[in-house]
Amino acid sequence: EDTSAGGNFSVHEIMGDISEIDIEAGREVVDTQFRTVAEVPYTQNSYAMFLNTINSVHSVTPRVGATHERVSINIIGEFVKDNFMWEERPLE
Repeated sequence: EDTSAGGNFSVHEIMGDISEIDIEAGREVVDTQFRTVAEVPYTQNSYAMFLNTINSVHSVTPRVGATHERVSINIIGEFVKDNFMWEERPLE
């Protein structure tokens, strides 16, 4: 029954090097450091997955006319600098 607008998933292109990330504000990046290149409209029960690197800047657009709460789940896997997720092996 959610008829509000917004809540779209936006993907951004970095404009130069990212000079600052505000971790306390949810890892925000200054909006002059990127431009929006794609936007996926919100639909219920949707799923988005991507490799989240330092250059994987994304956001969610503001909602307008919201009368119902939406639930989102954000799963983040982080590694310390010298650890790697995959082991490099030669091709056979």
